[in-house]
Amino acid sequence: MNRSVAPRCSSALPLNDPRVGNLDCGGLANAQPVRCAGNRVAAISIGSGLQGMAVSCPGSPGPVEVRWSSSGWDFVLFFGSDDKSWHQILDNFASHLHAHALPPADGVFAVTYAADGAHSQAAWAIGSTVHTAFNDHSDTAAVDLTAALQHRSSPQ
Repeated sequence: MNRSVAPRCSSALPLNDPRVGNLDCGGLANAQPVRCAGNRVAAISIGSGLQGMAVSCPGSPGPVEVRWSSSGWDFVLFFGSDDKSWHQILDNFASHLHAHALPPADGVFAVTYAADGAHSQAAWAIGSTVHTAFNDHSDTAAVDLTAALQHRSSPQ
């Protein structure tokens, strides 16, 4: 019998807690952790020397989730179970990130790719202030918005 174990989620966190936006606790961009019987985890190259983790479910043509960390940010991309274009999507997103620096902060950036768009949300904390950015259709537009906020949200 295969059973998924739900994560233990805490009550509300202080705004400057580094666990704000924990994806396993129903966090950003309607993201849900991958739960499938027999999932496989493998290392994956994100580009620019970055390594990440890809989670695949049996029968899916590619990973259903890719995660990596860089410069204080945790990135999580959720793909549909039949998304054959995941590698091109990942390459485009990583290239755009490389060209548009996000604010120097601890943050989470999540994208759920669906038929109706790339539902994207970012959350990051500076001191006791949590900042968020959202775009319901474009992952790169959410990166642009988040990058544009870095000068306003940097500590003085």
